[in-house]
Amino acid sequence: MLGPLPMLVCDRNARRNANPDGTIMLSNAKTLKGYQLHGLDGDIGRVEQFYFDDQYWTIRYLVANTGNWLRDRQVLLSPHALVAVLAEEQTIGINLTKKQIEESPSLQSHQPVSRQFEEAYHGYYGWPGRATFFL
Repeated sequence: MLGPLPMLVCDRNARRNANPDGTIMLSNAKTLKGYQLHGLDGDIGRVEQFYFDDQYWTIRYLVANTGNWLRDRQVLLSPHALVAVLAEEQTIGINLTKKQIEESPSLQSHQPVSRQFEEAYHGYYGWPGRATFFL
């Protein structure tokens, strides 16, 4: 279900489609697959896929591949957690620690995201309701 959804990306060398200061441009979400996810205390993993809101076509969650760290569960990262996307470094900054992610409500691999999970997840981090990324 990964599609060409535009997303803001920092790229200091971009000239086309950039703000006057040259720091922001549009990119397809699928270009972010494989980007390194960097938390407040180190690397979290890589972007594996995205969960979209199929009603509004917005990004609801990034799914992280954490290697062996949290391999028995899906690690979902809300757009609320994103700090910056650095295209040159192929890195996405996340404003969470590994401990916060490890202790967050768990969603077992290959299970759908339920309303109960979302309420627990957003309540744990203190974020408002359902997160979506709008342009």
